[in-house]
Amino acid sequence: MLKNFNTLRGTLFLPLNRTSVLTIMKLRVRCTANTLNNRRQVTMTFGAFISAKRKELRLTLRETAKHLGIACGYLSDVEQSRRPAPEGDFVERISRYLDLSKTDHERLLDLAAKSRNRISADLPEYIMQKDIVRAALRVSKDVNATDEEWQAFIEQMKNRPR
Repeated sequence: MLKNFNTLRGTLFLPLNRTSVLTIMKLRVRCTANTLNNRRQVTMTFGAFISAKRKELRLTLRETAKHLGIACGYLSDVEQSRRPAPEGDFVERISRYLDLSKTDHERLLDLAAKSRNRISADLPEYIMQKDIVRAALRVSKDVNATDEEWQAFIEQMKNRPR
Protein backbone atom coordinates (compact mmCIF):
# COMPACT_ATOMS: atom_id res chain seq x y z
CA MET A 1 0.00 0.00 0.00
CA LEU A 2 1.29 3.49 -0.83
CA LYS A 3 0.51 6.44 1.38
CA ASN A 4 1.14 10.00 0.36
CA PHE A 5 2.38 12.64 2.78
CA ASN A 6 2.29 16.31 1.97
CA THR A 7 5.58 17.99 2.63
CA LEU A 8 6.74 21.55 2.18
CA ARG A 9 8.30 20.62 -1.13
CA GLY A 10 5.50 18.49 -2.56
CA THR A 11 3.99 15.10 -1.98
CA LEU A 12 6.04 12.18 -0.72
CA PHE A 13 4.86 8.65 -1.48
CA LEU A 14 5.97 5.95 0.91
CA PRO A 15 5.26 2.22 0.89
CA LEU A 16 3.51 1.39 4.16
CA ASN A 17 3.03 -1.86 5.99
CA ARG A 18 1.76 -2.55 9.50
CA THR A 19 5.20 -1.99 11.07
CA SER A 20 5.83 1.32 9.31
CA VAL A 21 2.35 2.58 10.19
CA LEU A 22 2.97 1.75 13.87
CA THR A 23 6.38 3.43 13.72
CA ILE A 24 4.85 6.58 12.23
CA MET A 25 2.15 6.55 14.89
CA LYS A 26 4.75 6.23 17.66
CA LEU A 27 6.77 9.10 16.16
CA ARG A 28 3.65 11.23 15.95
CA VAL A 29 2.85 10.52 19.61
CA ARG A 30 6.45 11.26 20.61
CA CYS A 31 6.44 14.54 18.64
CA THR A 32 3.13 15.53 20.22
CA ALA A 33 4.49 14.72 23.68
CA ASN A 34 7.64 16.76 23.00
CA THR A 35 5.53 19.68 21.81
CA LEU A 36 3.42 19.49 24.96
CA ASN A 37 6.54 19.26 27.15
CA ASN A 38 8.04 22.29 25.43
CA ARG A 39 4.80 24.22 25.95
CA ARG A 40 4.79 23.18 29.61
CA GLN A 41 8.37 24.39 30.01
CA VAL A 42 7.56 27.72 28.41
CA THR A 43 4.47 28.29 30.58
CA MET A 44 5.90 26.81 33.81
CA THR A 45 5.92 29.24 36.71
CA PHE A 46 8.11 29.23 39.79
CA GLY A 47 5.19 28.10 41.93
CA ALA A 48 4.07 25.38 39.51
CA PHE A 49 7.64 24.09 39.33
CA ILE A 50 8.09 23.73 43.09
CA SER A 51 4.59 22.28 43.41
CA ALA A 52 5.36 19.64 40.77
CA LYS A 53 8.72 18.75 42.34
CA ARG A 54 7.17 18.60 45.82
CA LYS A 55 4.42 16.30 44.60
CA GLU A 56 6.93 14.07 42.76
CA LEU A 57 8.57 13.51 46.14
CA ARG A 58 5.15 12.97 47.76
CA LEU A 59 5.70 15.82 50.19
CA THR A 60 2.71 17.64 51.61
CA LEU A 61 2.31 21.39 51.47
CA ARG A 62 2.21 21.47 55.28
CA GLU A 63 5.43 19.51 55.86
CA THR A 64 7.26 21.48 53.17
CA ALA A 65 6.15 24.82 54.65
CA LYS A 66 7.10 23.66 58.15
CA HIS A 67 10.57 22.56 57.00
CA LEU A 68 11.10 25.91 55.25
CA GLY A 69 9.85 27.88 58.25
CA ILE A 70 7.04 29.62 56.36
CA ALA A 71 3.25 29.63 56.64
CA CYS A 72 1.41 26.94 54.72
CA GLY A 73 -0.91 29.58 53.22
CA TYR A 74 2.09 31.57 52.00
CA LEU A 75 3.60 28.52 50.28
CA SER A 76 0.21 27.75 48.75
CA ASP A 77 0.00 31.32 47.40
CA VAL A 78 3.49 30.99 45.91
CA GLU A 79 2.67 27.64 44.31
CA GLN A 80 -0.57 29.06 42.86
CA SER A 81 1.36 32.11 41.51
CA ARG A 82 -0.69 34.47 43.65
CA ARG A 83 2.62 35.77 45.00
CA PRO A 84 5.99 36.14 43.26
CA ALA A 85 8.91 33.97 44.25
CA PRO A 86 10.29 34.96 47.64
CA GLU A 87 13.53 36.92 47.82
CA GLY A 88 16.61 35.93 49.79
CA ASP A 89 17.77 32.40 50.45
CA PHE A 90 14.34 30.79 49.92
CA VAL A 91 15.30 29.44 46.48
CA GLU A 92 18.44 27.86 47.91
CA ARG A 93 16.52 26.32 50.83
CA ILE A 94 13.71 24.89 48.70
CA SER A 95 16.23 23.63 46.17
CA ARG A 96 18.13 21.75 48.89
CA TYR A 97 14.93 20.45 50.47
CA LEU A 98 13.65 19.14 47.13
CA ASP A 99 17.14 17.78 46.33
CA LEU A 100 17.11 19.41 42.88
CA SER A 101 19.72 18.58 40.26
CA LYS A 102 22.01 21.37 39.05
CA THR A 103 19.83 21.81 35.95
CA ASP A 104 16.60 21.97 37.97
CA HIS A 105 18.22 24.34 40.48
CA GLU A 106 19.24 26.70 37.66
CA ARG A 107 15.76 26.48 36.18
CA LEU A 108 14.29 27.32 39.59
CA LEU A 109 16.60 30.36 39.81
CA ASP A 110 15.44 31.48 36.35
CA LEU A 111 11.76 31.01 37.18
CA ALA A 112 12.17 32.91 40.46
CA ALA A 113 13.87 35.78 38.66
CA LYS A 114 11.23 35.81 35.95
CA SER A 115 8.45 36.02 38.54
CA ARG A 116 10.15 39.14 39.95
CA ASN A 117 11.22 40.49 36.53
CA ARG A 118 14.90 40.28 37.51
CA ILE A 119 18.09 38.49 36.48
CA SER A 120 18.69 35.03 37.99
CA ALA A 121 20.35 35.29 41.39
CA ASP A 122 23.43 33.30 40.32
CA LEU A 123 24.35 35.70 37.47
CA PRO A 124 24.62 39.40 38.49
CA GLU A 125 27.95 39.11 40.30
CA TYR A 126 29.53 37.26 37.34
CA ILE A 127 28.10 39.75 34.85
CA MET A 128 29.38 42.72 36.87
CA GLN A 129 32.87 41.22 37.31
CA LYS A 130 33.39 40.59 33.59
CA ASP A 131 33.41 43.59 31.24
CA ILE A 132 33.47 41.25 28.26
CA VAL A 133 30.26 39.52 29.38
CA ARG A 134 28.42 42.84 29.50
CA ALA A 135 29.85 43.77 26.09
CA ALA A 136 28.78 40.40 24.64
CA LEU A 137 25.26 40.80 26.01
CA ARG A 138 24.96 44.29 24.57
CA VAL A 139 26.19 43.19 21.14
CA SER A 140 23.79 40.25 21.21
CA LYS A 141 20.97 42.63 22.09
CA ASP A 142 21.96 45.10 19.34
CA VAL A 143 22.08 42.44 16.63
CA ASN A 144 19.05 40.63 18.04
CA ALA A 145 20.91 37.30 18.37
CA THR A 146 18.69 34.30 17.69
CA ASP A 147 18.15 31.31 19.97
CA GLU A 148 20.07 29.21 17.44
CA GLU A 149 23.07 31.56 17.65
CA TRP A 150 22.99 31.43 21.44
CA GLN A 151 22.66 27.63 21.37
CA ALA A 152 25.69 27.38 19.05
CA PHE A 153 27.64 29.62 21.44
CA ILE A 154 26.65 27.46 24.42
CA GLU A 155 27.72 24.29 22.61
CA GLN A 156 31.02 25.90 21.61
CA MET A 157 31.70 26.87 25.25
CA LYS A 158 30.79 23.40 26.55
CA ASN A 159 33.00 21.64 24.00
CA ARG A 160 36.09 23.84 24.27
CA PRO A 161 39.34 22.29 25.49
CA ARG A 162 40.06 23.05 29.14
